[in-house]
Amino acid sequence: MRNVGKDQASMLQTLEVSESTSQRWRNQYGGMKSEEAKRLKQLVADLSYLKWGVWDCITHAYVDTVISFANNLLMRQIHYSIDDQIRTM
Repeated sequence: MRNVGKDQASMLQTLEVSESTSQRWRNQYGGMKSEEAKRLKQLVADLSYLKWGVWDCITHAYVDTVISFANNLLMRQIHYSIDDQIRTM
């Protein structure tokens, strides 16, 4: 956009970005080449994917544990119920 002759203020207004955000981005990414910025964006996306993957594994492991525990309790209850029925015969 700067190449077409727009000044920074109008460019920021067009992009709906505040001056403070622009300054923060410039401080954070100012010396970075476009390839490096793309790589950083990809790494952030990969990290997010990995975080969700880990969370998914933890959640499934927890759910599997709870189901196993509930199943064991249910089996014990059935076993005790059958034992009680046999004793009363």
